[in-house]
Amino acid sequence: MVHCVRSSHNFAFQNKWEVSLPNPGQFRNWVKGTGKRAKTDKQDAMMLAKYGAVVNPSTWKPLPPEVAQLESMLNRLDDLKEILGSENNRLEAYQNRVKIDDIVIGSVRQSISSLEHQIKTLEKAIKDHFDNNPELKEQNIRLKTVPGVGEKISPHILVCTDLVS
Repeated sequence: MVHCVRSSHNFAFQNKWEVSLPNPGQFRNWVKGTGKRAKTDKQDAMMLAKYGAVVNPSTWKPLPPEVAQLESMLNRLDDLKEILGSENNRLEAYQNRVKIDDIVIGSVRQSISSLEHQIKTLEKAIKDHFDNNPELKEQNIRLKTVPGVGEKISPHILVCTDLVS
């Protein structure tokens, strides 16, 4: 679903339409503040149009390709680390049970090994991505000079702030 939404944003942007992505919660609160209760698609569309005219939310633009690539790699890395954490917890739970078949333990260990390999591969791909994009690499190095910003968080800050554009 996310890809469909992004595709429509990109389509609109490529056709020189102004695109805004208002926060759904802020929009709902704004609608409530007007005393309206949007219940149909037509009413929702009208309220969105009014919201855009009154609030004038900031215009969205797509990330530069190299930042979008970094974002997709970071998202996948986060997913793999989350899955790895779940598998490690599962293994620990299984090992604390009295009777668990060895094939189950072996399966979880194999999954953990595969996930660790995928994480290392993706971490190398992210490092290579920085090496292949000097401006991105330079911004990453600069960010890490800020106290409290290290290797783990700086790429995420790059994506969120889009310092490269």
